[in-house]
Amino acid sequence: MASAHLIAGGLAQLGVLLGFEVVGQVGGGHAGRLTLDHPQGRSAERPSERKTLMPLVPRDRENEVLHRISFRILRWIITVTFGLVATGLLISLNYSFKGGPLLGVAACFFVIMLAQRFMGSRIVLNSSTVTIVNPVMNYRIPYGAVSSVHGGGGGTLILATREGKEIYAVGFGGSMIDGIFKTTDKSIERIEMRIRKKRGSGQNVQTVKSFRVSWIADFCTVGALTCVVIAGIIGI
Repeated sequence: MASAHLIAGGLAQLGVLLGFEVVGQVGGGHAGRLTLDHPQGRSAERPSERKTLMPLVPRDRENEVLHRISFRILRWIITVTFGLVATGLLISLNYSFKGGPLLGVAACFFVIMLAQRFMGSRIVLNSSTVTIVNPVMNYRIPYGAVSSVHGGGGGTLILATREGKEIYAVGFGGSMIDGIFKTTDKSIERIEMRIRKKRGSGQNVQTVKSFRVSWIADFCTVGALTCVVIAGIIGI
């Protein structure tokens, strides 16, 4: 009898640890039937059901970047290629410190700067605004301030505001292959989808314009100017 009570007590403690409760009793000179049931008002969660409880982030709350893949590939090909050329010219200065190689380095830096600024242009969609990143300026436009988004022919993308302004997206300038891949049309659809969801939110409708910061392009600009000045001092 004592051993039966010990076994029942052990099962009860094990059931509590596992989230079950013991139903039944031991008595009458023999071991009664013991069953393990789930606690009242609680059901077992299947693995598939637990997955549905995980919070999902809606797509329109995430930052989404729209740009042409060809621009991004060309940007880094140009940056790496001309960066290697500039490195070789700088190494040559150890043997002959003249202005000619420095002007070559300045030219490489200038090409890299143009590639980073023009081919790095893009459109960024977030939860409240659409930002057009152009080579020199950024335009942050609340969805409520957008009146229309349309293509200007040849794969261009233009965003019109309620203030009567049209902002040209350099990242979606004219492209011969856009007629095949339809990147501009797909981007217009993504922007219009965000606008439909956010237009009635009663947000600020003022467009904010600011200078674009591009660390690689800015470094190359300073480097190019420095090389030109030094080359002018020492002569070609």
